[in-house]
Amino acid sequence: IRTPGYPLFLLPFVFFTRSAVPIVLVQHLLAALLAVAVFLVAERWSGSRTIAIAAALLFAFDPPTIHYANKVLSETLFTVAFFATFLGVAGARTFKGAIVAGLAAGALVLIRPVALLWFVIAAFYFAITGRRRLVASFTICALLLPIAWGVRNRIEAGAFTIASIAGTNMLMYRAAGALAIM
Repeated sequence: IRTPGYPLFLLPFVFFTRSAVPIVLVQHLLAALLAVAVFLVAERWSGSRTIAIAAALLFAFDPPTIHYANKVLSETLFTVAFFATFLGVAGARTFKGAIVAGLAAGALVLIRPVALLWFVIAAFYFAITGRRRLVASFTICALLLPIAWGVRNRIEAGAFTIASIAGTNMLMYRAAGALAIM
């Protein structure tokens, strides 16, 4: 039903404990480390310590970031992975860099399917920044993991899809009353 990225992240926690507390603590640690990373990247790219502090504080005190770090949901892991992928795309200058960035973009989809078309933006970025030769290798690698997961779902569930949770969510949490009335 769901993509495997976040469940794989949860696996070590489930192995050792049934408590959500360690998961939440690690997610808060990831968010704090991401605030530091935002500071470092903003300082390097802007050359201004003031801008870097402002960027890090905006992220650190972002209410949704704090809220979702308190829940066992994929948002925090996705945000960290997205930031790392963004940096990978921005820094990719070789085929190896494009391949790694493409695989990271594909892995994003396995954490949160909403990232499915992000590779298009990244490929466009490669094209407009004079790295057209990297577009194909990046795109192929970005599609590799989601297509493999879709093939797996076709074999296991009979449908080529990334995630089939939408129908379950509709039935269980949104439309059950409307369906009952109908």
